[in-house]
Amino acid sequence: MNVPKRLLILSIFLHLTTLISVMLIIFSPPSNKSDSIPSDLGMPQKPDPFTTKNPANHHPPSTKKRYFQKNQQRNCQQSPLDFLSLSFQEQEEFIVCSYRQNRTNQSLKYFLKYLKQETTLNTALIRKIIPMVEDITILEFILDRLISVNRKKRSDDTQVETLILQVRKLIAYYDGRSKLMEDDYTLYYPSALPPALIESIDQMIKKTISNLIGTWHFSPPSSPIEMIIYPTDLFSQVVMTNKQVLAFFDGRIHMREDLYFSPVILETTLRHEFVHYFLTNETLGKPLPTWFSEGISQYLECQNGCHRHLTRLTNTTFLPKHTFLKRLDFHRFSSGNELLYHQSLFLCLILTEIRKDSAIHPIKMIISGLSDLSSFSSDNILRSLSLSFDELYANAQQKW
Repeated sequence: MNVPKRLLILSIFLHLTTLISVMLIIFSPPSNKSDSIPSDLGMPQKPDPFTTKNPANHHPPSTKKRYFQKNQQRNCQQSPLDFLSLSFQEQEEFIVCSYRQNRTNQSLKYFLKYLKQETTLNTALIRKIIPMVEDITILEFILDRLISVNRKKRSDDTQVETLILQVRKLIAYYDGRSKLMEDDYTLYYPSALPPALIESIDQMIKKTISNLIGTWHFSPPSSPIEMIIYPTDLFSQVVMTNKQVLAFFDGRIHMREDLYFSPVILETTLRHEFVHYFLTNETLGKPLPTWFSEGISQYLECQNGCHRHLTRLTNTTFLPKHTFLKRLDFHRFSSGNELLYHQSLFLCLILTEIRKDSAIHPIKMIISGLSDLSSFSSDNILRSLSLSFDELYANAQQKW
């Protein structure tokens, strides 16, 4: 008789324990552990709006601040969280900035996103994007959007009609151009150019690359250099509106067709733009101070370094350092700013003069050390010569 009684007591105890456990689970506060439900069970997890950044609608506390502010170094390494929420000016600045940092694919991605969704087009932005696009399919899409907007009269008719004409010219050029592929470069050129001229340009390019690597200690190209020769009217109307510019580098080398009329100008222009490429190759795309990149590119326009001396320009004075650097960053492509280029070259001439007794040419020393630098300020670049930028500038100002 005692055994059943004991079993009954044990059974009641177990039931009470189970009941208490269930009540504790029901009435206990919810757990804050993020791993209370394993994520690999296939159950959809609702994102926490306070911790999950949604690119479509999330903005940091500094939303009101502009992405790009004047007198500050522009940084477009980070993509904007909501490209379409930016003003026309901010959209333009982001795309152009990322393109200049050789991030063409990202620029085009945001541009096409903008183009598909906007009903009123930013003609200034489109004008700057057009030279970036070589894909005829994308150009045709841009053309269709421009024609559509023009029909709806939602933008300035004259500007849109001009853009339509320019895009049509680009499509015609890309559709009919020829291509020369070599190990170190690819040359695109109008098919109408004589074969003898292309052969001459080919030899000139090979000699330039060999000289810059062999004589001036540049590293060999990490990838083939792209060069594009445009018909002169197309270059001046679409690619570079400043008619004084014969060529420019933005990750690729763009040149005007009429350069071939003067072999000397063609060769010096080629060398100038190739120096820009090789400097970018040394820094892995990171920008150098403009005075240095433009000054060295002018200095190396001649095979063994241009040792010409600049006489003081009529009615001009040597610009103060702050004014010079500010104008050089924002206005060097503007008409009438030759003084900025002259001062950049003069700084490099003075640099070689100050260190003329060095066993190694000072320009070669700087070039050889670029790949070892983590940042490319003027003082860092000149450190291998035990020279500061302030010292160099003061010396140049004194001798101008």
